[in-house]
Amino acid sequence: MAPTAVTYTLVVLLLTILLHVAPPPSGVPEQPVRFNEGARVLSLNIRLERHPEGTRLVPVLPSPTLPDWFQAAPCQALERLEDAGQRQPNQEWNIAAEVLMDRGRPVLLLTRDALRSGHQTSEFGTQEPPEETTLDTEESEADEIAARLRAAAGTLLRAGTTTTAPLPDDVSRSARVVERQGRLVLCDKGSPRFVPEGAGQVGVVHPVLPCRIRTAMSRVVARQGEGVRVRVTGRIHRYRGIDWLRPDRFQVVRVDR
Repeated sequence: MAPTAVTYTLVVLLLTILLHVAPPPSGVPEQPVRFNEGARVLSLNIRLERHPEGTRLVPVLPSPTLPDWFQAAPCQALERLEDAGQRQPNQEWNIAAEVLMDRGRPVLLLTRDALRSGHQTSEFGTQEPPEETTLDTEESEADEIAARLRAAAGTLLRAGTTTTAPLPDDVSRSARVVERQGRLVLCDKGSPRFVPEGAGQVGVVHPVLPCRIRTAMSRVVARQGEGVRVRVTGRIHRYRGIDWLRPDRFQVVRVDR
């Protein structure tokens, strides 16, 4: 009888452990997602929300694992999304993005043009109906894009999505800043800006995208004062005619006395 009792006890103990370590029935983790700079968001359905501090990306399906909203980093892909959102208010979009961290909060830098997702929600009663050939072309392009995305990373989009335009990723990302020397100044809101030095750079001022390195730049300015000379490597993102700097690294230039 002893071996049977021991076996029963072990089985009960094992089941208890499994119940504690198994994920909840929904398959959704109970703890919020911990974001890291440089992480990738492959597919997220969002709606746009206008805010005085900038466009917010609000997840369509609220989840205890995600923030209520994400700040959007300035770039050409965001500019195109905002313009499309003005034409189609309350539309649902599917995005892919890179995560930047600004004072502990994730900021999303779009890495491809957004795709419309779900049913059309805007009213067309006062608009002329689009031509049938245009709709056919749009749906054909959307099917092709969705097929490529699914092949690359699984089923990312809902069926029937359409694209705003077959545009490439943020083309201005190819503009590089390599070991460029300049100074850090502050804007009215206290965020650092990079003023490059050298030929052809007169009057050029780059606001810095919200990220961990921008936070580090702010600390340097706080310690050493505005106008501190630095050497920066990064890339440029254009938004509304302004070239924003996404720094990959920077170094304070020591002044010999």
